[in-house]
Amino acid sequence: MSDTLEQVTKNRKYRELVLRRKQCTICQGVKNPAVILNGRYDSNHINPWTKWHGNLNAKVLIIGQDWGHVDAFIRNKGQVNPLNPTNNKLIEMLALIGIRPEDTYLTNAILCMKETENLSGRTKSAWYRNCGENFLKYEIEIVNPKIIITLGVKPFRTIKRVYNIRCSNNLGDVIKEKPIIINEAKWFPVYHIGKLAQNSRPLEKQREDWGRIKNFL
Repeated sequence: MSDTLEQVTKNRKYRELVLRRKQCTICQGVKNPAVILNGRYDSNHINPWTKWHGNLNAKVLIIGQDWGHVDAFIRNKGQVNPLNPTNNKLIEMLALIGIRPEDTYLTNAILCMKETENLSGRTKSAWYRNCGENFLKYEIEIVNPKIIITLGVKPFRTIKRVYNIRCSNNLGDVIKEKPIIINEAKWFPVYHIGKLAQNSRPLEKQREDWGRIKNFL
């Protein structure tokens, strides 16, 4: 009975958080999915990535940078393409640690869509700060995962700021250290798995980084 009550509470808190996201107008330079084409392609999830895989009981919670820009959101009708190179690579990395994508909770450090037409366009520190403090922290509390994985420098620094964690600001240094504990979860910052990030961390090295996570599952 207690497990059922816990699940009901978790679902309610998530719905309330999604409603807050839909109503959020804090940031400038991004658009909330709820106002893009009057919410035609928005969903009852915090983010399109979460709509793809958003298991509220997941042991592994993964945080990316941002989903993309407004035009891409409209073009894809708010849907995730599993064959997108980054998503494809994520599935491969998850397989290395023995985790199915459907057993994860995926979200982004920025929940709204950039107004720029460049998928890899610049992001503002205020966007990370606002989403981190108002949404990301609560997502982590609701899911209560065992493992948190941040993809790339910006999500890494967002979590570092939100939880006031004292560690190096250099992602490469932190990857080599023991996982940091956040709400009893082990936090593993890794490099982004997109093609551009492979210039900073070759794919083979990234596979080693992910393989290390498996020892803690």
